[in-house]
Amino acid sequence: MKTQHFLSIIVLLSACSQFIQAKESHQDTLVLKMPNNVLVEQLVYYRSPSDVKLFDNFKTYLEAFLEQFDKLETDELSEDHPIQIVFTNASNNHSNKEYNITVEDYKPKTKVTLVEKNSLLQIHQRIHLLKLKSPDKFNDFEAIIHFSTIDQLREIVNFDYEKINENLLSIYEGKENNYLKRKPFSSWINVNPNFETELIYNQIPNHPTDLIQLSAGTGLQSLKGEWLGSFDAKMTLIFSQKMVDKHAITIAYQWMYNFTSPTEKYVNDFIDFGYAYNFSSIPKKDRWAGINFGMLVNRKGEFFEKNTLRLGLYTNLSKSITVGPQMYFHGFFKNVYPGIKLNVTIL
Repeated sequence: MKTQHFLSIIVLLSACSQFIQAKESHQDTLVLKMPNNVLVEQLVYYRSPSDVKLFDNFKTYLEAFLEQFDKLETDELSEDHPIQIVFTNASNNHSNKEYNITVEDYKPKTKVTLVEKNSLLQIHQRIHLLKLKSPDKFNDFEAIIHFSTIDQLREIVNFDYEKINENLLSIYEGKENNYLKRKPFSSWINVNPNFETELIYNQIPNHPTDLIQLSAGTGLQSLKGEWLGSFDAKMTLIFSQKMVDKHAITIAYQWMYNFTSPTEKYVNDFIDFGYAYNFSSIPKKDRWAGINFGMLVNRKGEFFEKNTLRLGLYTNLSKSITVGPQMYFHGFFKNVYPGIKLNVTIL
């Protein structure tokens, strides 16, 4: 019965993990200089070439903005009064459109990017800023447009984005750009009057690299109706992707303290091997879920059988606290009994 109950916990935890949704942050940007001198920053999260094919959404959102902006009947934008406009689709109900438009003063910055080997000269010196955003976590979208007049926006809404998409797709299909799947980047792209695209430069900002992390922690485990304390030392090999720690392979040594006997105090030693995956794409907002396999290497007392093994799942409640079910057994899943483990990293 205990085994069936523990397996039910595993199934439930596995099912819950399928619904872990982390809002993607945009470590990747396509910076496109349009033929009419408008600069478009299309924010993406690049995993494959098809992820740069997003300009159908761009056109839809820009058309919606222009339609709603006309209803405001505002004065023509002035070069002497730069503004920032944020246009948000505030409703997920497609039959009931709801939009928010926020307008505020804006002080544009002049930024000059010089890349000698590519003969690239990009000058950001446009008057106004428009941000197109969707808060829908299942259809996340964001773009930034640097422009000088509303007429420029009316021009670019009629561009051939199907052709732009096709050209962008062909740029990123080459094997020479495979490294972009792992590293954050900004691609500088010129769009000519025929809507052909030219990749000028890929800018790779500084980002965390793979590392080996040494840590120590303490914890509590509920086993056979008793609470046992523990202390562990751990070495973790972490692989990062897009400025986010994504994969973690660990080896840990744990001392488990059994003070349940009134006359004797026992310490049993385990070695654990584990793997964890971070479901979040947001730096410093981790959503780890992992699995570990351990074996008893130093047995004291009769609390554990000889050759005891354990298999566990865990997830992080915070940066330093993990919790999850454990299954203990020996031989080929003999005398299986469940446990719950709470661990706190202190170093």
